[in-house]
Amino acid sequence: AIAQAFLSNEKLPNLDCIQNANKGTHTSLMQRLRNRGERDREREREREMRRSSGLRAGSRRDRDRDFRRQLSIDTRPFRPASEGNPSDDPDPLPAHRQALGERLYPRVQAMQPAFASKITGMLLELSPAQLLLLLASEDSLRARVDEAMELIIAHGRENGADSILDLGLLDSSEKVQENRKRHGSSRSVVDMDLDDTDDGDDNAPLFYQPGKRGFYTPRPGKNTEARLNCFRNIGRILGLCLLQNELCPITLNRHVIKVLLGRKVNWHDFAFFDPVMYESLRQLILASQSSDADAVFSAMDLAFAIDLCKEEGGGQVELIPNGVNIPVTPQNVYEYVRKYAEHRMLVVAEQPLHAMRKGLLDVLPKNSLEDLTAEDFRLLVNGCGEVNVQMLISFTSFNDES
Repeated sequence: AIAQAFLSNEKLPNLDCIQNANKGTHTSLMQRLRNRGERDREREREREMRRSSGLRAGSRRDRDRDFRRQLSIDTRPFRPASEGNPSDDPDPLPAHRQALGERLYPRVQAMQPAFASKITGMLLELSPAQLLLLLASEDSLRARVDEAMELIIAHGRENGADSILDLGLLDSSEKVQENRKRHGSSRSVVDMDLDDTDDGDDNAPLFYQPGKRGFYTPRPGKNTEARLNCFRNIGRILGLCLLQNELCPITLNRHVIKVLLGRKVNWHDFAFFDPVMYESLRQLILASQSSDADAVFSAMDLAFAIDLCKEEGGGQVELIPNGVNIPVTPQNVYEYVRKYAEHRMLVVAEQPLHAMRKGLLDVLPKNSLEDLTAEDFRLLVNGCGEVNVQMLISFTSFNDES
């Protein structure tokens, strides 16, 4: 029950009464309400300032990275080179986006042939990192195509485009719903923004599942003292389970276990953390060794800056100083991959990971962990998930000692 509470995707309960037992609950509540009112007023002032000042001028490259994050129905359709000369277009796409569009178009056409041009144009509004993920993952691409189709259908209904709906869009809508059930729903960025309203409290869930379901990684939140103390207590529980030979259902990602054991986390651990992105980065390394590597990397338009998901803090971060202006090339791709994996696995959750290790060492001496590998730790703490009876029989023999 304790482990399930730690792994729950619900917000943390209020810990004020526990942390400040010597203070009255009424005083704590009034202080929180006062602080929340001040934060609301501050956010309102910031929104007013942004509305009044408008978007700042910037390079097209910066605008692409900072603002092109969601699909838009107003995007113009993509025109592949096979259907005409792109140079005839009065407002042609940049060369790198045209190249990405040529790679996306046939795959989108296989899913939605009637709207391949429109959907491809909508997808090209995403950031280069998101496009790289779509090219690497068929499921991610299908989810985005389904999202684009829903926008097209909704736009047609709002504008009374009955002729468009008569061409089979309603059937496509049913397929979209069916695909969402089969591949998992992909919420739009607008919906995520509405859900991510910050109430000022550090009460986000303690863990999230970045890759394979059932394997958890600490979620940093705001790294307040109370939250870090929760992670330290989790480390203590893991230590008690090891000490008393008890199983614990908290299944952690491989890099988390290696941090707990004091082992060095390497690039291959990223495959257990986010297998889709690992494969995408691996293909990126292979592309750097091809004869047309320079053209491929120029088309991808990657830089030493990444967009984090909300569980990892959200927003754009630079992997190196001034990274947003440093392009990824075949010569520095190894550094980019290393920095990318290191940031998402270690830097983002550095404080929670250290708090968990500190809690583990509160229970066990450091030298007791020296001979354990990540696999040993998992078997001792989590046990074996499945027992293959036939394999067990094949390994078992009986001697007649009568």
